[in-house]
Amino acid sequence: MWYPRTWDVPPDPDLLTAVGGRVRDWACGATLMPSGHPAGQLRPLTHAERFACHSYPRGRPERLLTIAKLLTLWTMDDDIGEQWGISEHHTAAVFAALRGDTPATTDPYFQEWRKLGDELRDSGMSERWFRRFLGNLNTWYDNARLPERGRRESYEDYVRRRPDGTGAAAWLDLLEFVHHKELSPEQHTTSYVRNAYVFAKHDYMVAFNDVTSVARDERRGVPNLCSLIADKRSTTRVSAARELAAMHLSIVRRRLADLDRARAHRPDLTWWQELACAHHLGMARAHVPDETRYGEVQELEDSSFQVRVVVGEDAAAPNLLEDGLPR
Repeated sequence: MWYPRTWDVPPDPDLLTAVGGRVRDWACGATLMPSGHPAGQLRPLTHAERFACHSYPRGRPERLLTIAKLLTLWTMDDDIGEQWGISEHHTAAVFAALRGDTPATTDPYFQEWRKLGDELRDSGMSERWFRRFLGNLNTWYDNARLPERGRRESYEDYVRRRPDGTGAAAWLDLLEFVHHKELSPEQHTTSYVRNAYVFAKHDYMVAFNDVTSVARDERRGVPNLCSLIADKRSTTRVSAARELAAMHLSIVRRRLADLDRARAHRPDLTWWQELACAHHLGMARAHVPDETRYGEVQELEDSSFQVRVVVGEDAAAPNLLEDGLPR
C-alpha cells in the first residue's frame, strides 16, 4: 500500500515508550472485560499506545494516554461485537458512562468508561465537538449490533455497510482532541473535511484492515473484503489483494487532488489536513505489522501474500502494483 512521503510523520520512540508504560500501569488496576461473557474468549489489547502514537504522532502525551485507554476499551467491545453482537443495554451503558449520566454505574467495566468520559468532558473541548464524537462512535456501535461471525452477505452489501462500521470517523474526530484545537462548524462542513472523513473510512477498509486479516477472518467466519472480491471474481486471494491495492492507489490519488484544491481555496484548513494525512499513514503503519490481530503475511489455502506499507514520491507509485505485491 502506497502513501506519499509528505504524509510520513513517525512518532518519537520515547513518546511510544512513555505512553506505553502509562497505559500498562493503568491496565494493571483497571477492569478491562465486562461480566457475562465466556471466560477465555476475550483478551484485552496490550499495545494500544502503538495505534494512538502512530495515528497522532504529534499529539499531547496526556491526551494520547486517554486515546490509548479509549482504544483498549473500544477494542474489547469490538471483540464482543464480532463474536456475539453488542446488545442495546451494553451500548446504552457505554454512552451513559461517557456522558456522565447519573446515577453512576456500579459495574467496574463501565466505571472505566465513565472515568474515560470524565477525561474527555474535562478536556476543554467544546460540547459541539463532544456531541459529534459521540455521534460517530454511536454509528459504530449501531453497526456492531449483529455478530460478524457467521454473517453472510454479498460484496455489494458489505461495501455499503462496512465504511460506517470501521470507526474511522470517531478516530478522526480525536485529531482535534489530541491537539486541543478545533475546526469551526463552518470548516467542518466543507467538502475538503468531509472528503477526508470519507477517505479515512474507505482506506481503512481497502488498504490495511481487511487485507491484513484475511486468514484470521476466514478462520472465524467473518466477512472480509478481500475474500468477497475473490469469491465474486472466482479468483485467488492474491488477485483480490492486487485489486485492493489498485483501489487504494486510486483513492490516495483522489485524496491528493483534493488536498491540492484545499490548499488553493481553503488555506485555513492546512493545519488540520496535514495532521489528517499523517493520521491516515499512521493508521496503516500501526495495523500492518500487528500480528495479534492483523499481519503482513497472509497464509491462505489457495495462496499467500505479503502486505507492505510503501512511502515514496508520487512518481514511484505506479510500480507498486507490478513490483510491490507477489505474483
